[in-house]
Amino acid sequence: MVHTNNAALITGASSGIGAAWARALAAEGRPLVLVARRRDRLEALAAAMTAPCLIVDLDLAAPDAPARVMRAIDEAGWTVSTAVLAAGFGAYGPVAEAPRERLTQMVDLGCRGVVDLVHRLLPGMIARGHGELVVLSSVGALLPTPRLGTYAAVKAFELVFMETLYEEVRGQGVKALAVCPGPTRTGFAEVAGVNGDAAGPLTIEAEDVVRAGRRALGRQPVVFVGPTTGLTAFLTRLVPRRLVVWLSGILTRDLGRRPVSP
Repeated sequence: MVHTNNAALITGASSGIGAAWARALAAEGRPLVLVARRRDRLEALAAAMTAPCLIVDLDLAAPDAPARVMRAIDEAGWTVSTAVLAAGFGAYGPVAEAPRERLTQMVDLGCRGVVDLVHRLLPGMIARGHGELVVLSSVGALLPTPRLGTYAAVKAFELVFMETLYEEVRGQGVKALAVCPGPTRTGFAEVAGVNGDAAGPLTIEAEDVVRAGRRALGRQPVVFVGPTTGLTAFLTRLVPRRLVVWLSGILTRDLGRRPVSP
């Protein structure tokens, strides 16, 4: 059994930005706790890396999931000094027409689950005087987007939560960061039911998000990643909120009516 005091916990590690972040840390020899629902994908990721990996396959939207993750870590004798909480999903469509369970799962995963895991990890990091907490939010956190409203609200929660945490832990050796990418080439579009090609040349790679996030960690509370995300952040502070909502509605009106990229 491997014992380590420098493990990195990655949620949503089976694909996309979570998997890219795991590969970046593994390249440095960091032991990894890989968490996601799909065990086969986690095993394939672990097999491709030389770093020690602890696989925890579960649905993080379940109420007891954070406790089960921490139990697995404790039983392995590992100590987490870095956590990258990248698990999340979206669902396109009006609130009234969306399955209620799907919407509440989104909230459970991105809000309750994130707070629960952070609350379990943070005291130990503060006591040791070292730790890194990263949450994958989105540029969508700035936009109250019709037909993606629950997703945007969850991402807004994550953004504000991490901005607050950044200030709370400042000077205690713990780094906190919200990463807000624009359209990224991951499996998000397929799961959310939106057109994966809609952003065209504005789409970035998961590795771009990882590089930008790692550069910003410890330097600022939030980083916007992508060719237009900084401009979006600036304009949403200047443009009247009602106009932002209206424009967002126009931009996403037909997003789910076009073929989704394979």
